[in-house]
Amino acid sequence: MIQLTPIDTERTSEDSNTLVPALLKSRLLAATGKPRAAEKVLHQSLVSHPNNGQLLAELAELELRARRWRYATDLYSKALLDQPQNEDLMTFRRKILREHGPAVSYEANAKTLQTDHSEFVTSTSADWRLSLPTKLGLRIDQNHFRSLEPSQPNARTHIRNRIEAALQHDFLNGSIVNAAMVNNGRETGAQLSYSRPDMYGTTHVETGYSIPFWDLLSSLEGNGVRDRITAGRMQQISQRITAQFDASLNRYRMANQVLARTYGANAGVNYVIRRQYPTIELDYLFDIEKHADHRPYAGFPLSNRNVHAIGTAVATPIGTKSELLASGGMSFDIDGGEGPFVAGRFNRHFTDRLSAEVWTERRHNSILTGRVVTSVGVKIVFAFGGKDTE
Repeated sequence: MIQLTPIDTERTSEDSNTLVPALLKSRLLAATGKPRAAEKVLHQSLVSHPNNGQLLAELAELELRARRWRYATDLYSKALLDQPQNEDLMTFRRKILREHGPAVSYEANAKTLQTDHSEFVTSTSADWRLSLPTKLGLRIDQNHFRSLEPSQPNARTHIRNRIEAALQHDFLNGSIVNAAMVNNGRETGAQLSYSRPDMYGTTHVETGYSIPFWDLLSSLEGNGVRDRITAGRMQQISQRITAQFDASLNRYRMANQVLARTYGANAGVNYVIRRQYPTIELDYLFDIEKHADHRPYAGFPLSNRNVHAIGTAVATPIGTKSELLASGGMSFDIDGGEGPFVAGRFNRHFTDRLSAEVWTERRHNSILTGRVVTSVGVKIVFAFGGKDTE
């Protein structure tokens, strides 16, 4: 969503023949799905008015749309030199720095997979800023799980831990590189990802080696890991339609034994029916994963899946600091089960820095599609960034 800064007609009266028409034209182009043309208009006007705060602020909004937050921050800083008392510009700049700055969070999630296992996962994470674009992150996950299989009526609760240390750098052009080391207590893995945004979407690639895989009871019990290479693209097709596609190659291992090799793809299309609150969206997605070796390990129940789902999502504000999101629909696996899904999420901003969210959902499991998974969770976040001196 583009935030529009009111045009100051007094400031622009001397140049009304060029400046105001340029601002209005750029806004019209941006609103009709032509952000690059809007950006070109603003750059042309900045040649004659290089320090104009309104032109700089308009360009900053377009840069935010392209996820180039560092460039947008610089533009807001330059705009404030021209309009030092503009509180809107100060607020926008602080919000960007806070959203991309260091934070600490705590998350708890209780999940039950029908006749398979239950989990209670807690996650604590923290970021430290090494510089404006570079952050060091630490995340600690602990999973208390117990078998619900009929053959284990008195199963004990077991604990699995996962520690991740990551280094992330956000480039001026919006690209993000993230490198992480992950340890599950028995072995250490690594993960590297890269994403590149533009005015119409984002392209990303990611590779991971020995990343703990907690989606199945057998992999939890045996400290299973997954090696994966994935690449994909999110594309803004029009003002109302967004599409995404990802492809992956996977290898699942446990105790130095390869359990399965698979290839997969998932894609989706999102159509915005109503853009004003309450927003209403229609979603379709599919998720496919197939065995590449045709010899799956008997003790690792990862089957082929070909899941298709269609649903709707609604979001509405509650007051000025809260938002409620709800979604529901139907999914079916050509190779497995089918059934409805429903989810709800409530977000609350207590202050500019402190926020919380709670959620619940009921759906068919993404791996064992014939079984239902229910979950409920809560997350609390405290952000440190957003100072005017940054």
